[in-house]
Amino acid sequence: MEIYYFGCAIGSKGHYPFKPGMNQLSYEETKTFYPKFKKHPDSQYCPEPVGHRHTMGRYEVVRENDWTILSFWDSSEDSRPGSHSTFLIKIKDISNDEALAYCENSFPEVFKRARDKGYTIIEVER
Repeated sequence: MEIYYFGCAIGSKGHYPFKPGMNQLSYEETKTFYPKFKKHPDSQYCPEPVGHRHTMGRYEVVRENDWTILSFWDSSEDSRPGSHSTFLIKIKDISNDEALAYCENSFPEVFKRARDKGYTIIEVER
């Protein structure tokens, strides 16, 4: 399965696309990365705020074309408003629980960082 993380590197601010191992996509790779999605992955797939607050760790799963996209509000590395962690998996036929497990297995450092800040990673109820 193809998977990407769009968010902050460990010890860094700003949101960028990464492959497993926290390998940032090259400039050339980003030219083909962004057009794969209907929306820009920079917080466009995160859950709606509760009131005017982004609840850290609340995630939502969206399916689009051949992709499953899991995104949660995450200011564990970048405290600016709108910070998030978004995972893009090239498979549509996967349960939300399987998607979460696959994301965490592929990018464990992102989930560790969020949990170390006290975030509970929980799906938004619909």
